[in-house]
Amino acid sequence: GRLRPLIIAGEDGVLLARLCVDEALASSKSDRSMRPLSVGEIEASWGPEMRHMLCVRYGLAQADLARHFSDIRANRLSCEPHEWLQEHSFYEGALDALHAALQADINLYILSAKQARYVQALVAHAGLHIKPDSILQSGSEPPTEAMRLLHQRHTDATIYLVDDSADKLRAIASDPNLLSTRLFFAEYGFSTPQQQALAASMPRVRCLKTAHDLQALF
Repeated sequence: GRLRPLIIAGEDGVLLARLCVDEALASSKSDRSMRPLSVGEIEASWGPEMRHMLCVRYGLAQADLARHFSDIRANRLSCEPHEWLQEHSFYEGALDALHAALQADINLYILSAKQARYVQALVAHAGLHIKPDSILQSGSEPPTEAMRLLHQRHTDATIYLVDDSADKLRAIASDPNLLSTRLFFAEYGFSTPQQQALAASMPRVRCLKTAHDLQALF
């Protein structure tokens, strides 16, 4: 759905789902036919302050919510690995491009907000042989430190970054130490019209319409 791009950490999805249910229930019970928040209004308001406000409203501590979500996901991967893996899929064309990159001996790294063990399980299930030290956890912040590390590790290489967050790409583009990084916006990912417009406004960023476009990078 349109709210999916707002989910960075898994627990964000829990808060958004609860908010949508509450808004719909409040609207259905209101004598004044009060409408629920629109998707656009939620998009415009979403951020650390709204997350904190929702946690206060629902009597939750953000750290506890994150821990419970992480525990449930870890338990599912441990107890129901096949079911968990089947619920995840790659964009059409992405696996072909990744396999082509590995066959061409390109140094392939994955930057993810997820813990490395989950990413490793997903790529292994897809038949991709990616070394554990090539999976870098970037969290919700722009991966500037990870990119600097890669530039130090591969001093003479041209480094490509593909991301579906225009904000993160803008942060990389603004870092004078990362001027040689080639930047690509994955429009096919979890992006919003606002993110697409921002990416299109940056001269250094090339937009990829579909995952099939990844093939041209390798």
